[in-house]
Amino acid sequence: MEFIKAKVVGWNSRSRQLKIHIPSIPYVVPVLEEEISVYPLTKLSRRGIPTAVSVLIGTNIYVSQSSTGIFSRKAVQEYEYNLLEEGQIVQAKVAGIGSSLYLSYKSLTFYCARKEVSNSYVIDLNDYFSVGQMVDVKILEKKGSNKYVTVSYKQAYPDTLENYHRGDVVYGRISSNLQPENCYFVEINPQIRGLMDFYSPMFKYGDKVICKVIGKNASGLRLEYINCLSDKS
Repeated sequence: MEFIKAKVVGWNSRSRQLKIHIPSIPYVVPVLEEEISVYPLTKLSRRGIPTAVSVLIGTNIYVSQSSTGIFSRKAVQEYEYNLLEEGQIVQAKVAGIGSSLYLSYKSLTFYCARKEVSNSYVIDLNDYFSVGQMVDVKILEKKGSNKYVTVSYKQAYPDTLENYHRGDVVYGRISSNLQPENCYFVEINPQIRGLMDFYSPMFKYGDKVICKVIGKNASGLRLEYINCLSDKS
């Protein structure tokens, strides 16, 4: 299939067509709503533009042209969707952060549930991600006609407790406070966390710390606090 690069310049709410500009064509080309196939076409903005479509305006997309002259983004999505395999790990861009995570991959949209971000409890996804960030994700499930793809962030970063030993120095972020013991759970990565028996009123969720491994059990590592880093990246 031949793809044509185009820039999205607007949305015609009356005809419900996406307006695109192709460098080789001296006028704006319409793309019918049924040929856009953007997931999710959810809430409407103040201008009456579906939010997923409004995000496209001003960006470059790829379309294909049929023998009848119709330009279609849906056909490109169909092609790229069929190339994906469940279990495959790909790099995608963070497109939206809310109660869950939305990512863009080529012409497709991926959905990552909060529980698939980390084995630790995630309070605010904004402490983990920023819009435009590139991350690896694992394809969990492809759901048919609407090209709905669920992914996992944590499963793209496999790790086991066997990889950690007493005396190892590790970096992590504060994920929660265990009351009333005044201990902290520290996330080392999306799969591994540890219990740090140290308290400071200055610690906040997301703060990065340096710890030493002093033991482990079936639920995680036991950690000794060494230092705190101000950088949360």
